[in-house]
Amino acid sequence: MKYRTLASILTVVLRRRHVALLSGCILLIGPCLILSLSPLREPRLTSTLIAFEDPVLALDRVAAVSPLLQPGWAAAPARTSEATSAFFSQGATGRRGQTLTTGTLDDIYRFILPLAMIVIGANLLPHDRRMLATLGSLPGGVLRVYWIHVVALVLATTTLLSIVFLANVGAVALGHGASALWGDIGLLAEFHLATWLLSLAFASLGFMLSALIRQRQTALVTGLAVMVLLSACAPQLHLVLSQSYVRSHRNRVEAAGTVDVLDSDPATYGLRVLGWLPGKAYIHILELLPNLHNRAVGTRGCSGGSERKAVRAGYVALAVISALSLGVGGVIFVRRGVETA
Repeated sequence: MKYRTLASILTVVLRRRHVALLSGCILLIGPCLILSLSPLREPRLTSTLIAFEDPVLALDRVAAVSPLLQPGWAAAPARTSEATSAFFSQGATGRRGQTLTTGTLDDIYRFILPLAMIVIGANLLPHDRRMLATLGSLPGGVLRVYWIHVVALVLATTTLLSIVFLANVGAVALGHGASALWGDIGLLAEFHLATWLLSLAFASLGFMLSALIRQRQTALVTGLAVMVLLSACAPQLHLVLSQSYVRSHRNRVEAAGTVDVLDSDPATYGLRVLGWLPGKAYIHILELLPNLHNRAVGTRGCSGGSERKAVRAGYVALAVISALSLGVGGVIFVRRGVETA
């Protein structure tokens, strides 16, 4: 019975045109971009989509404090291989602020995936009062119905991102050769792991808002606003506040000879929390992954152990957002179901 219910939920959601359209776009974007950058094609120019310029701040001024605010921070990101050039923004000085381009999948996925996941999450839960009353009368009550929908959400997200991974890996093998794919398979796997966790975090946020707001369209619009805040505004705010903090505390750190003097400053913890919100956490993970998987010896801003620890912290931050959203959504949904009954 529960498997039949789960299948019917997934069928209803995936048959919606806007969900199917977004899913199709996500599946096609990666292979198209990867193959367009393969050695078989002519080089193309990268077009800028959106640009948020960061305050001018020399790297030597940032280096003293930035590892404290964003663990694993590296002043000179490693360049990726040709086979993975479609996945990561790269360059000798790294990304300038939150400049976005249509030339790499980290930029594209950072916005289109949260958009799609908010839509999917907001469309899963039932909103009709009669439907809620009917579902609440089933064995196990409203709570069981909620967890069936949670399983459907996780299954839909995991299935979509697994297909994206297979499609992108196939495109890399087709465009660059199986040997290039094999050499970078670990990096590609972690890229898609981070992308799956980002997708699950936003799908869970959409799910929670759907439980909180009775009108589906209102929940969807609210979710899109939250997506813009977390994907675009919060990372830029973290950048501006962090660099302002560096400017005001650089002399104090240099006088003490260590960043430990700032551990007791509440602003330090506030900036760390802001840095682990979904949009910024995803950016930070992808900035560190090339260094961890780059086989060539390069310049690093910190040890590999610190980078790995920071990447794991980013994974945990995305997972915690998902868990909190689903937990809060469950409490709200159960209360609504009881009130309806």
